[in-house]
Amino acid sequence: QRRPAPTTATMNMERLNSAINSLNISENDPHYATEINKLKEVEEQLLDRLQELEERKRNSSAVYDGSEYVRDDDVVEINAGGKIIAARRGTLCQLKGTRLEALFSGRWDKKLQRDGSGRIFLDVNGDCFQAIVDFLNEMTISSEEHPSEPPTMIDVGYKQVLMQYLELFGLRIPPQMPDSNIITQYSQVKLLHKWLNEEDGSSSNICGGGTSDVELSLIYHSSKENLSNENFHSRCANQGNTLIIIETTEGHIVGGYTNENWSSPDDPMSIGCWCKANKSFLFAIGFDMSSPCKMDLINADCKHAIYNCSQYGAAFGGGCAQCDLKVTGSRVYLNTGHIYECGKSEKLMDGHCYNINEME
Repeated sequence: QRRPAPTTATMNMERLNSAINSLNISENDPHYATEINKLKEVEEQLLDRLQELEERKRNSSAVYDGSEYVRDDDVVEINAGGKIIAARRGTLCQLKGTRLEALFSGRWDKKLQRDGSGRIFLDVNGDCFQAIVDFLNEMTISSEEHPSEPPTMIDVGYKQVLMQYLELFGLRIPPQMPDSNIITQYSQVKLLHKWLNEEDGSSSNICGGGTSDVELSLIYHSSKENLSNENFHSRCANQGNTLIIIETTEGHIVGGYTNENWSSPDDPMSIGCWCKANKSFLFAIGFDMSSPCKMDLINADCKHAIYNCSQYGAAFGGGCAQCDLKVTGSRVYLNTGHIYECGKSEKLMDGHCYNINEME
């Protein structure tokens, strides 16, 4: 590729910089100091002129492409694969930094393909694009605590197409409220998704706002399936990555995440053994009014991240008395600082025991 030709202002700046560097060698000479000051004044004048020219260039570009006259209240008509869809420009552009926002920002209006009636033409499945627009419309009237439902398709065959379009336009769906009796505040949902994304999340489709690729599906609910070590292992064994959430009778929330399987009580080869899980972590919300905290593995290569044992339910770190977190029957014991980082509250250390109100 050919390099663009330097502008006159750029060449003048280069000559000035070269002259200043040469004169700086003799900066102790009063004559040279005077000359340097003169050159710096000229340099400032040229910089001001360059800035003025850049501003005029941006303004001219806005007039040329029409973006100077666009408004959020503009109604944009789109021919999406033969399906006519109309939406406010502000609705289509609300997720800043996405390809969808760039497409309908007005900057490219004069270059976009049009149909015979002058509508913007997109060679996409109309029903899938309509699902995206419906989702964006719901976002404009939804609150943070009650986010809009993610776009979906009744026809299962088009669900993968919809996911591809979301990726194409750079869109990611905000975290959804999980099926949980413990996590009931949206701020808690966002925090958990943030922590999970730090370990196993993907950043390939990031859009404005920073959201999550993680999906949470309930596989064990102690109030419905009886709180016991055996039930935990039978329901959670071989389920892949799992997030354990525990609510104590005092209303505290504590738990852990592991990227390795819990073992089945029917597997004699794995029960009573430790397991390496390099992305595991513990977390706590609401202990001693302290801020929520995430406790990572002290050593990601540690082979004692989780402990599979029929005498316990979920057990993280160490094993036996040295577990950083372990569930036994209807109680949870906390002793962080061995395999996982210390918690922010003393109640997360020194073997404190709490009665479990709910576990998911």
